[in-house]
Amino acid sequence: PEFCRPWDMPRLFGIGRTYTYQLINEGKIKSVSLRKRGARFGVRLISCDSVREFLAREMEKAEKNAPPCPIDR
Repeated sequence: PEFCRPWDMPRLFGIGRTYTYQLINEGKIKSVSLRKRGARFGVRLISCDSVREFLAREMEKAEKNAPPCPIDR
């Protein structure tokens, strides 16, 4: 799916709901809240592409900082 809800994140990406909101607040993943005028509550949608991009960046960082594998010696 192009967009998912916060409670879909653990199933789709293994990221908990609290950490999802933290990533949104830090601007590391993109989301939008849709709400009808005058409504108290809306629907939060998270861009799955932005989550995949975030995970790819994190993997690149981890690979750069990983110690050399003893098997490769």
